[in-house]
Amino acid sequence: MDLSDVEQGAFSGERHPWELARRRVVLDLMAQTPKASSLLDVGCGDAFVLDGFADRALADALYGVDSALSEARQYRRAGIPVSLSTSLDDVDAPADSVSHVLLLDVLEHVEDDVGLLRAITAHPAVRGGAHLLVTVPAHQRLFIEHDRMLRHHRRYSAAQLVDTARAAGVDVVDHGGFFTSLLAPRVASLVKEKLAGPDRRATGVARWQAPGWVTRTIENTLYADYKVGRRLLRRGVFVPGLSLYLVGRLGEGAR
Repeated sequence: MDLSDVEQGAFSGERHPWELARRRVVLDLMAQTPKASSLLDVGCGDAFVLDGFADRALADALYGVDSALSEARQYRRAGIPVSLSTSLDDVDAPADSVSHVLLLDVLEHVEDDVGLLRAITAHPAVRGGAHLLVTVPAHQRLFIEHDRMLRHHRRYSAAQLVDTARAAGVDVVDHGGFFTSLLAPRVASLVKEKLAGPDRRATGVARWQAPGWVTRTIENTLYADYKVGRRLLRRGVFVPGLSLYLVGRLGEGAR
């Protein structure tokens, strides 16, 4: 969960279906790479994704960093050590131990997105050739009050995301769109905002409340949406979505 969401009000205790589906997308994409020795989640929020990796034993050690965390802390989840830090400089993983890096809906929050990618590549704990997964919101034309509430600087096109990664020395392996089914509701929100003005009551995922069957239905629909898009992409058909993912390798050249 984006910790800026929490600032808008107390966490309801229920996970939003978008958050649940996105974690499944991340786990699926990372399952297609070798098992992580150590994984670093930059912008980890409340460590929901990291806990998913621990529950499935997909890494031997997990590290998270988020400037919005109130303090550093360590704990064990399913027997796997998890270490959370408030800055990238404070990540205490051994040198060259991190084999996988996550940047999940983070780049849109920073002015210098290329600089952040280069700083991660240059971190002594991150080994050359480490696997990278990035997700970002798509389509700048769909930038609305919800983006401003979340303190986004931009939304990305597929070409812009690829160019950003390559400018930071990342070898791009794969990229695509997901959550196509959310495009129509987003366009409706944009039209409503243009007609009636910004909705200053816009909130994030922290306040989600719905019956369990509703949450599961939406989650499963969004995940199926992603899987269909992946199958079409393998056939050479790029399907746009409200979000984008990029899988790459961190090159030695940026160090």
